Amino acid sequence: MAGQDELPEMLEFVDEFDLNDFDHVADPTGRVWQMFKIRSQPSYVFINDSGEIVHESGSLDTDALAERIQAIIDT
Repeated sequence: MAGQDELPEMLEFVDEFDLNDFDHVADPTGRVWQMFKIRSQPSYVFINDSGEIVHESGSLDTDALAERIQAIIDT
């Protein structure tokens, strides 16, 4: 998994799949995964203004991601 791999491998994965449009986190120890209780890729962690953490496992297309973000903004 790219997120838990070493930095050179992660950067290769990002370049290979043209995923340069957003920031990535290198987490070779799995600390970030543990902190946010992420169990698989892809996963999203949304944090609202109240600090509530909402998990979304699986992929989201552009429209679904925009809807999730807008729902947080609207609350």
